[in-house]
Amino acid sequence: SQFEFADRSQTVIVLDWDDTLFPTSYLLQKLQVDWRMPLSLQSSLSLVERQDALRKLAQCEACALEMLRRAFLIGQVVLVTLARDSWVDKACAQFYKRVGSLLQNFRIPVVYALEALEADDVQMLREQCLDDEEFYGLVKGKAISKEITRCYSQYEGQTWKNVISIGDSRFERYGLIAASAAYMQGRRVEGGELPQALVEPGLWERVDDDESVVRLRVKCCKFANNPDMGELAIELSMVSKWLEDMVKLDSGIDLDLEALKDQADIATVEAILRGEKPVSFLPKGQ
Repeated sequence: SQFEFADRSQTVIVLDWDDTLFPTSYLLQKLQVDWRMPLSLQSSLSLVERQDALRKLAQCEACALEMLRRAFLIGQVVLVTLARDSWVDKACAQFYKRVGSLLQNFRIPVVYALEALEADDVQMLREQCLDDEEFYGLVKGKAISKEITRCYSQYEGQTWKNVISIGDSRFERYGLIAASAAYMQGRRVEGGELPQALVEPGLWERVDDDESVVRLRVKCCKFANNPDMGELAIELSMVSKWLEDMVKLDSGIDLDLEALKDQADIATVEAILRGEKPVSFLPKGQ
């Protein structure tokens, strides 16, 4: 079934929520809205600010809907977040009602990675980790690993083949690599020395005892940090258009949207995704 790696049943798409599907930082920090009430009732904003924010939020939501619909058609979609206390439900109820309905109708799982771990495990992990990136990356990695395992258990012996993670922080990338490396090496998800390259030859392939080849395509797409609503809408619509080619690409890829400086960079990415240029041509971030 390696030849069918791009089938919907063999593809898992992991999405982050804050600043990936939903403009959390911009709403809560920049505009300082009260998350307990809809935008139209936010008295701290002037009428002009409210109207502007509503228009931009509607645009963001339309792009998030498009991303979720496309992802759902071509892969098994799961939302993994470091937020707590049903934040996704709360955000949808006040600001993103159509996305809330879609998540319910499509039965897209929403996983709260920190809440999925026992308090003792969180404490132990905290003590083992050197920094926030490792800690939150591993928290995400454990949740991602569990969800990918669930998605790839449709039949006996189904192996991981095609995993895409889309998010705005380094935690998603760390978590994706930690989960994928652990799977390839047949061990549990842990930190330490992790592979840096998603396209290193030999790293993402192994031959099992029955001589079947396990080949995993690890694909990471990093959004910009702290986007405003206009930037987030652009990122979502761009990646929505690329998603199908990303799924079909027979290679790992490490895409950082902040590294794309101009139309030429965007054209390079599109050529790589169509298989016309090698992945090594990808514009690199900092």
